[in-house]
Amino acid sequence: MRNAADIDASPRTPHMRRVGVAVRFGIALLVPAAAVVLHELGHYLVHVAFGYPVVSLSYSDVSTGPAPAGVDTRLADGLAFAAGTTVSLTLVLVALVRRVPLALGAALVSFELLRAAIGTAIGVSNKGVRALWGGVGELRYLATAFDGWPPIAGGLLGLIELGTPIVAAVLLWRRVPHGERAGLVIPALVGTAAGLALWLQVVGPLVLP
Repeated sequence: MRNAADIDASPRTPHMRRVGVAVRFGIALLVPAAAVVLHELGHYLVHVAFGYPVVSLSYSDVSTGPAPAGVDTRLADGLAFAAGTTVSLTLVLVALVRRVPLALGAALVSFELLRAAIGTAIGVSNKGVRALWGGVGELRYLATAFDGWPPIAGGLLGLIELGTPIVAAVLLWRRVPHGERAGLVIPALVGTAAGLALWLQVVGPLVLP
């Protein structure tokens, strides 16, 4: 009979590996709901701070009534877009903290990669490759919120929004032992994609219409 030391030192069984993959997939499945709500909450709070009388937070966006008298709508909208994206990029940076479990970190980074890819695809499909010059994603709106910012500023802000999760993914990838990468990355990618679809199509409209 093996003693406790032998058991602790033994490699994980196939069953334990399957349980680990299932747990990682479950974590990734839940991340999109929290990430989307926090992102939209960033938009919401900025509009509230500007004194909008009607601000509504839903599962996938924020709607507002007319701007209060004296409020620069361009500035308010630009800062609101930037606030939501700042929340999302902060979650990516949190994923790199070593005390954050790798499964959660991988899910956070995977979701932001997915969000950035969707934003890029939408921008390019609407305007072609030239959309990259003006910036893709939401952070680019910060460049239009202030007078005198050059056109290239939107492109640089878009590059920050797109590049941050890519850099984070590389750093996180290097932290994971070689033999464990597939078991961490695949559940994160599949889980966040499934979780986003589940949130937008089923759960979100029921919980936060």
